[in-house]
Amino acid sequence: MAVIGGGLTGCEIAYDLYLKGKHPTIIEMQDDLITTKGICLANTSYLRDFFKTNKVPVFLETSLSQIKSGSVELIDKTGNQFALPADSVIMSVGYTPAPIAAKGKHIHVIGDAAKVGNLRTVIWGSMGCLHENCDFQQSKEKIMQLTKEQQAILDGEKGETLAKVMKTLVMYGDAFEAEKLVPITSKYNHLVTSFGLKVMAPVYDLMQKILDAGVCSEQKFSVDPRPLDKNVPANFLQNLVFNKFMYTKQDYYENQLESLGLMDKDAFYMHLLHGRGRQQAS
Repeated sequence: MAVIGGGLTGCEIAYDLYLKGKHPTIIEMQDDLITTKGICLANTSYLRDFFKTNKVPVFLETSLSQIKSGSVELIDKTGNQFALPADSVIMSVGYTPAPIAAKGKHIHVIGDAAKVGNLRTVIWGSMGCLHENCDFQQSKEKIMQLTKEQQAILDGEKGETLAKVMKTLVMYGDAFEAEKLVPITSKYNHLVTSFGLKVMAPVYDLMQKILDAGVCSEQKFSVDPRPLDKNVPANFLQNLVFNKFMYTKQDYYENQLESLGLMDKDAFYMHLLHGRGRQQAS
């Protein structure tokens, strides 16, 4: 299977195909995979190392010339044209934003509709909407309906920390005109942030305040891959940089996650694929 495009999406598609027993080949015009700026280093490093370890064919500085029945015609950086057998072709060559409306009063264009980005740019965009809407929301009657228990938490009857948590939820709800909070009924859940970066100290401080208030998740959850997962090959320099400079708070943060409700100490997504946690999560 030929995957045309070695950006993040193309690489994730190839990764998923390989896990399903397929035989993907990645074709990328640039001189490296995932060259877009702002993508998490741990994710890009893992994917590159995964393809190398599992001998997934990758053709860099190579472009698509033609799609034929049973093959694709490619051109490498020297101009040499050659055929690559392929019974399927997946195009992952990127896209451009095409918002359906221009930004205006109470109209917010965020995410890839504004500019191709990542999860961080989406979150920051939504936070920008929230702040822009604050004055507007304060000038009208709130529409968020709370139960007696939720209102009591907001009023501080269960402590200052939980009151702040509830206030944050209510602000989001009011900004986006939600009617009420709804229960989460799934048995398991998933938390995205798994990195013990030193620069994320405010996150750990906030997490500790929540834990000190006696809060834990009623749902056991898994987490995104560790940046230092032992299943991922790493050289001496990578281990040195990751352990001594970038992810110095990893152990501390993982202890917090366990206290909050992590399935178990190895319930990280990449480990679930390799070990017993996979059965637990499914």
